[in-house]
Amino acid sequence: MNSTSTPEPTPERAVAATTVRLFSTRTLLVCAALAVVAGVIAQLSRVLGVAIQAIVPWLSFPAPLPWFLGIMVAVALFRRPGVALITGFLGMVASAGGLVLVGGIIIELVFLTGRYRRWSPPRYYLAAGLIAAVNFGFMYLYADFTTLPILVQILAFLIRLGLYLGYAWLALWTTAQLERAGIHGVSKARSAS
Repeated sequence: MNSTSTPEPTPERAVAATTVRLFSTRTLLVCAALAVVAGVIAQLSRVLGVAIQAIVPWLSFPAPLPWFLGIMVAVALFRRPGVALITGFLGMVASAGGLVLVGGIIIELVFLTGRYRRWSPPRYYLAAGLIAAVNFGFMYLYADFTTLPILVQILAFLIRLGLYLGYAWLALWTTAQLERAGIHGVSKARSAS
């Protein structure tokens, strides 16, 4: 075999060529911690939903709390495919409910449409708007909500949308504060070395 020929394929080279880079332990631990944050807020959303129902029933279920905040912070911190799904799945386990996973799927799909090349703030706001719309759709599962006047239903959506867009801003701000404190995502840590 001369030096200009290509090396013969071996099983090790075939495996190395098809191996996908997995998440580091550090990434998984941060996603798990942020998933617990999302899960705890989702649990609080259930409890506060009952209290809100007594005061403002048309905003009650699910309560418009930032239960997807941990997922958005994880995505903004690491900026890589699969982070929203992992964090959403772990948040679902922590909250014992599927709402957090639905948020993770929506956030993941928003960044998938840009082929994971665009991580700009408008994408986070788009994800928050879609989550607000889906979350608002869940309100139609309650018979009392469907009997409300249409203007009250529109007001409920606008309040939820405004809050969720604010939560997207809070997620981006929290990420900036974490990075300023020295907690960087994998991509920034890799580029610094």
